[in-house]
Amino acid sequence: MTEKNFCLRKWLNCDSEDPEFQILSYEEIIDDLKEDEEETETGDVCQEKCARACTHRRCSRRCGQKCSRAACTQRCPRRLPCGHRCRGLCGERCPDICKPCRPDDFPVDFLGDEFDDDALFIVLEDCGHIMEFENMEHLMNSESESVSLRACPFCRKPIINTPRYKDLVNHRFKTDINPIKERVYGNIQRNLEAKKSLLDKIAAFREDHKEIYADIRYSDWKRAYDKLLGFIKTNIFNSLIQLDMHFVYLNILEILSDIYKKFTTAKLTEFQSNLAERNSMICCVLVNNIKKISQQQQMDIGNEMKRMNSIVLLSKLLSQEIYIINKDQPNVIQMLKIAKEEVLGYGIYKESSAMDALKKFQNEIKASNIVTKEERDLIVKAIGAKAGQWYKCPNGHFYSIGQCGGAMEIGKCVECKVPIGGQNHALLSSNKHAPEKVNSNFSAYSKEANNLENFM
Repeated sequence: MTEKNFCLRKWLNCDSEDPEFQILSYEEIIDDLKEDEEETETGDVCQEKCARACTHRRCSRRCGQKCSRAACTQRCPRRLPCGHRCRGLCGERCPDICKPCRPDDFPVDFLGDEFDDDALFIVLEDCGHIMEFENMEHLMNSESESVSLRACPFCRKPIINTPRYKDLVNHRFKTDINPIKERVYGNIQRNLEAKKSLLDKIAAFREDHKEIYADIRYSDWKRAYDKLLGFIKTNIFNSLIQLDMHFVYLNILEILSDIYKKFTTAKLTEFQSNLAERNSMICCVLVNNIKKISQQQQMDIGNEMKRMNSIVLLSKLLSQEIYIINKDQPNVIQMLKIAKEEVLGYGIYKESSAMDALKKFQNEIKASNIVTKEERDLIVKAIGAKAGQWYKCPNGHFYSIGQCGGAMEIGKCVECKVPIGGQNHALLSSNKHAPEKVNSNFSAYSKEANNLENFM
């Protein structure tokens, strides 16, 4: 981003001995600034002699440079058509005011009080309002908490076209405004690099997320992606802040796709409609705010994506065998109800409360699956298995082997379907003896058992 210097000669009729100011509109000034930027990029600035001059002093520098003379503070020596002396400043445009002739039109301060008889005035070329000189000097030279151009106190129009303050305006652009504009809007080189990075990411994006793109239930995701792609292609110039916003947009679509993959890869079915509904809601926000997503919208979207992750977690819990076995337990039913209210409710999603409810629900499922010692003894007695004939699969599910208790064939765990048992009285290495079932110290068919007459 190049510095902008205001060319005074463009806004003055410099050929006149007594210059009359030719005022440009705000739009014309902006056009000139664009031309000045192009000239500055090629090293060209206005080389005409500076037109700032009065009877007391003259600027010796070029128009595009900082003036060598301070703005004159003497009273204008001219006489108005009515014969009274001008109340303006030497070398500046004469304000069309006369207190003796037109007292009702003479400026007053912001409280409505009259100015002193020796007060001088200046015309703001940007809007035509007349300001008291000392007040204007204080306004233009005072420190400001905000980074912006000074504006007319009456109409708030930026003061950029008043020749007296040309150097102040240029300094403001150079030290404050241009650096911020470069950070926000970037420069041509940075923007091109950012846009290339964005296009490279988009090129592989559709292929990386082809599953959700092709799923008709998630058509709003496809619509949001296509809308972003079309917007980027049709807008040749993008500011840095706009490009950053596109990356935010893509990141949101990527997270939504990752949530979709978690759900479909695990072959879950519970709450599928809830998940698709919230995906659609987020994508509609993206489509309707293609240029910019506000901070509040980003926070809301982030919150809803956390909710979607919780929906996937809850769906996983409901798909587990341990839940299916214990789903009719009163405590399990109650904790599931609480978890649904926290995760699926239509209020603002509270992550800490939702995760706490999911954790309690998960713990309740496990607790409901715990068998007491008395219940375990009854089960063992009913089955008729002896001590040492109980084993467990790699996931901790119990099973028994009858007759001698030695493993003679390979089967599948009824709960998790992993291989269990063994062959030729040899237990699979992934399976283990379960001494906790009936307090046996070793399996029924083992070296220790074969050396004893009875089993513990």
